[in-house]
Amino acid sequence: KVHFIIVAGFKYIPESIYSLSKEFSINIHPGILPQNKGSSPTQWSIYLGEKQTGITIHKLDRKIDSGKILIIKKFKISQKIDNYKLETEINKKIPRALDKFFFRKFERKPNRTPVKTRKNFNRHKSLLDLSDNYDSICRNLRAMKPITGIRFLYKGKMICVWQILKVSKNTSNKSGMIRGVDSNGNLLVACKDYNCKITKVLSFGEILPFSDLRF
Repeated sequence: KVHFIIVAGFKYIPESIYSLSKEFSINIHPGILPQNKGSSPTQWSIYLGEKQTGITIHKLDRKIDSGKILIIKKFKISQKIDNYKLETEINKKIPRALDKFFFRKFERKPNRTPVKTRKNFNRHKSLLDLSDNYDSICRNLRAMKPITGIRFLYKGKMICVWQILKVSKNTSNKSGMIRGVDSNGNLLVACKDYNCKITKVLSFGEILPFSDLRF
């Protein structure tokens, strides 16, 4: 006999499975529902500069991340954190959230927050977007780290940007431009609000100076 089903990390559990539990079937979602639905909640929280995230425990339903919300545990996000560290922090807090759930140390309040399903982050934000501002680019990069960086096509070769630094204000109102290479071999580019330099790349698992690449 199955009394409880607890899910974490699965893309979809069919009703034929979660309906087998005698008591309840729940999902542990690493984000605040309903405004952070989808498969990439931590990455979107970092990229959008959100000041807090959380853990949501909800009942399993036919639609992903749509079951009745049972508990939400919120906490602040460090503005310098990367995706791996944020996921690790969430994982450390899951046992406490489950403890509160099982022992009913929480209040059941109606949640009237608008529903927001966010797209898969790695599919939609894996490329360097120089039309974006510098702070957004940095958040995008932290949301990808430490597994990978942001991809960028340069001279017909796809590179993986690991570090981009601002150099000066972009007063030309022209973004997306490659301005050349500086005396130290860094690639100079222009985003929405700053002239920047790409100083480090990820190549076959190794972090290298951009100047080490050969085109």
